[in-house]
Amino acid sequence: MEEYAITNRAAGSAFTFNDLKVRAITKLVEAGYVFTPREESRINEENLELGLKNTLAELCQYQVFFKGYLLKCNQCSSTFYYHLNEIDETVKCKGCLQSFTMSVEPNFAYKLNDLIKNNIYRSKTERDANLTVIRTLASIAARSRRSFQFSPQINLYLSFSDRKPDTDIDIFCVSDGK
Repeated sequence: MEEYAITNRAAGSAFTFNDLKVRAITKLVEAGYVFTPREESRINEENLELGLKNTLAELCQYQVFFKGYLLKCNQCSSTFYYHLNEIDETVKCKGCLQSFTMSVEPNFAYKLNDLIKNNIYRSKTERDANLTVIRTLASIAARSRRSFQFSPQINLYLSFSDRKPDTDIDIFCVSDGK
């Protein structure tokens, strides 16, 4: 049986499904949702799980999350996340670089795409890297009545021969012809 649960270990923010479900139920309870009769609770939990699985599957399809495994090395006892493409019968540990055999029932896990993580967080504790740009473009697009076009970040160079940009333009868009 595959286990799905969220973990925040040295696996690089990999998580499994059970903790995602527990966090969602906790949020519902904190918001005042009451699971009253046992049957209603079971049905609501099943619907919640189905909705979460469908959402997670869609996010995996868009490569927001990657599928893989949390594997513990037999040599150094380190636990790391391994993408499905990195897995074979034997796995090379990302810590000690020794090969080990994958367990019979490894913990299936998901990992947030680093590209998305790096565009949301400026650092581990500081948010709003490119998220501010995305929110601004979304806001302008929502207010556009007829048309909206944008360009991704544009690098500006001091001269044609420069290899490194001097600065950049984060938001470059046309909304309703302006």
